Amino acid sequence: MEEQRKTSTWLENDKFDCVILGTGLVESLVAGALARAGKQVLHFDKKVIYGGFDSSFNLGQLTTILQESNTNKLFDKNDLVPPYFENVVINKVVKTPSAQPQPQSQSQQPNEENEEEEEEDKKNKQDNKENEIKIKNENDKEQKEDYDKKEIENIKSTENKESEILQVIDVPLVNDKTLEELGRLFSIDISPTLLYGRGALVKLLISSSASRYLEFKSLDQNYLFTNGKVHEIPSTKGSIFKDSTFSLKEKRLIMKFMESIRELKKEGSDLNDTEKQDHFRQSIIELAKQFKSFIEYIKSFKFTQLVESFILYGLSLIHEDLESIPLETGIESVFLYTSSLLVYGVSPFLIPYYGVGDIPQAFCRLCAVFGGSYVLGRTVDSIQFNQETSKVKSIICSEGQTIQTTHFITSPKYLNTISSSLNNNLILPQKTIRKTYSRFIGIIESKIIGTQNDSFITIPPKSIGNNKNVINILQLSSICVPYNKNKALIHFTTLSDSTAENDLKECVEQILNNNTTKKDNDKDNTSPTLLWGAYFNYSVDFVESIHQENDNNIIVCSDSPNGQTVDYEYQINQAKKIFETICPGQIFLEKVPDADDIIHFEEAETATTTTETTNENKKETESEIEQEKEKEQEKEKEVEKQIEKDIEKKE
Repeated sequence: MEEQRKTSTWLENDKFDCVILGTGLVESLVAGALARAGKQVLHFDKKVIYGGFDSSFNLGQLTTILQESNTNKLFDKNDLVPPYFENVVINKVVKTPSAQPQPQSQSQQPNEENEEEEEEDKKNKQDNKENEIKIKNENDKEQKEDYDKKEIENIKSTENKESEILQVIDVPLVNDKTLEELGRLFSIDISPTLLYGRGALVKLLISSSASRYLEFKSLDQNYLFTNGKVHEIPSTKGSIFKDSTFSLKEKRLIMKFMESIRELKKEGSDLNDTEKQDHFRQSIIELAKQFKSFIEYIKSFKFTQLVESFILYGLSLIHEDLESIPLETGIESVFLYTSSLLVYGVSPFLIPYYGVGDIPQAFCRLCAVFGGSYVLGRTVDSIQFNQETSKVKSIICSEGQTIQTTHFITSPKYLNTISSSLNNNLILPQKTIRKTYSRFIGIIESKIIGTQNDSFITIPPKSIGNNKNVINILQLSSICVPYNKNKALIHFTTLSDSTAENDLKECVEQILNNNTTKKDNDKDNTSPTLLWGAYFNYSVDFVESIHQENDNNIIVCSDSPNGQTVDYEYQINQAKKIFETICPGQIFLEKVPDADDIIHFEEAETATTTTETTNENKKETESEIEQEKEKEQEKEKEVEKQIEKDIEKKE
């Protein structure tokens, strides 16, 4: 029986062009592109969810995975596959959603009062029994009178129907469920991020037609924490001059800087895209002779400390290794921010409606549409190599089935769990960098005071409790939460310096106490109540070289996400590099044709037959016209001859 059960789970096809292990964003992008190019793809994931560190969970699922994935409790290296976490601290529910005081139940009254009430209940029951006997002994006349009375009561109840409905509507329905009962309605991201309206991922979603599987919403507002307060980041020229945070001189400096960026990119000019790009590259070459980094370029404008912080942390949004950011990267980041304004809304950012986890799933679905095979809850145990070429020959999955393939793609964390036929452990690429991030996820009652429903807050270093690194806060209270339940999700993210609790606790408490966010005209000064919260750390590996040293057709991709930078340009560029290795010269994620543009086989045959018939008809028509012309010419000649004969007779 065991052999039959195991055999039934085996895949029917055991030959694939590429086997991919892990469903992170990079792996999903590559899978969709390869399937679109006609390759046979088999996609594994040991977890039963898509996305790895880019996945989304409801509250119950997240609580379970946080409790189970603390590495202090894991001893087998095979368990350390994305997503897993370290230093997990879960705060219990502080307050239940029910805010209405409930009357004390009978079970909570003193015992003496309970005994007295029980005696009264017994007496009432006896009286009711006597009344029932009397009613049964009443004559027909009394029954008729009772019937008439009931009819009158029914009429009155019908007349008062509208008022009764209004009374029912007035009963509050929001507080009737606990947080645990509402938990399945949350969509909580492990690694939340924002997408630029004109960013690389949005363009790719549109060009590949994967956007049909997703829904997005424009961010309401983004903020910058400066001088101990949270301030709105102006989004247009008009809002900059209306903003009270900057002086008139500072506003002019900001506008001068933004115009210089637009001039470098020749935005709004008549040049085509190629000419604009050539002009930008030439301008960067000239600027690089004066400035070694983006920071030096910013310093050359002699901004005040407030304006400099506004540009570096509010506009560029590159929050790691800021001192070493290349000049071109920094300018591109600022231009991407300014060019994305007013594209889909006032804010330059979009957020997935049901969480970041939908993004890798969209490309996995695209892969499946073009013939890709997906197996969740299964992994790769070992890799078999060709003894002569030392290249991948096949893999053995966790069910024991041998699957032939020519390419194998995975991330460093999965590669550490696989053995090989050449040696016990596979070697990671030399340039593999690991970064650890601290996260706090909280559910609060109502949103942070002084902010809009869906907002993004950037806290520069040394702003709250001498925080060493930039802290990003994403608040969601209109999406990814139960509808109309007065709840909000808050995500805190920073590069780790210690445990997540040590890195973020002081910032979390200060933001929730609202003394940094409330404004003078705020009527509601009530701090939001923390209902649930969790601190945790997770580590991601970045691979600069996707190939191993011996070039054995094993391709190693980076974990996703790639830190705190906004958008997914890094992941897309790496996915393109992997695709080019396997399918050189082909289009990466070529656009899927619309249904109206697809010509099916039968339609094509019909169209061909129709065309042939039309061509034959044209030929027949042309020959008939030529024949008629010849007849007309013969008639004309006969007429001319007749005229000549008549002239001769007259002469």
